[in-house]
Amino acid sequence: MENLIGKQIVGYRYGVAPESGYSWNFQENARECGVSMAQVGYLPEVASFAVDDAAEDCRRYYYIGTIAGTGGDDEICLTGVKALTRAEYLKLRKEQTETNLLLADWWLEKKTAYWRSEIYYAENKLYNRSENDRKHALELIARREAEYKNVIKRIKSGQKSK
Repeated sequence: MENLIGKQIVGYRYGVAPESGYSWNFQENARECGVSMAQVGYLPEVASFAVDDAAEDCRRYYYIGTIAGTGGDDEICLTGVKALTRAEYLKLRKEQTETNLLLADWWLEKKTAYWRSEIYYAENKLYNRSENDRKHALELIARREAEYKNVIKRIKSGQKSK
């Protein structure tokens, strides 16, 4: 994340950015390091209860800002946000190649660490199961690995993630 701090990127969030320039983390009862985004660059949308709830009730608002770090749900937070139209967001996103590639590398590293811990846990739990259960679980793990690799390919090629 350190190599991303200070880089400009576009993103969107559900609901208007707070006037203070900082989102509020209700779980921690503290402000975030900037305005939290549901999605930045070509990364997939953040998977969190907060984003899911907001997506149901609010429309997308597009912004450009400077990466300040991550929030409580591991979402990217931006400072100095400026509102954009959707067309401006899409145009600028295509132009931010270097930052998008750095984001993709950061995201892959983060997801790979999570995925490896998930596999380690699954493999250790499999020893007490039947051979069919083990085979099924290992197939699911292989599918998860392929899914992550495909997402990264889409990010690095500049395609929209599903």
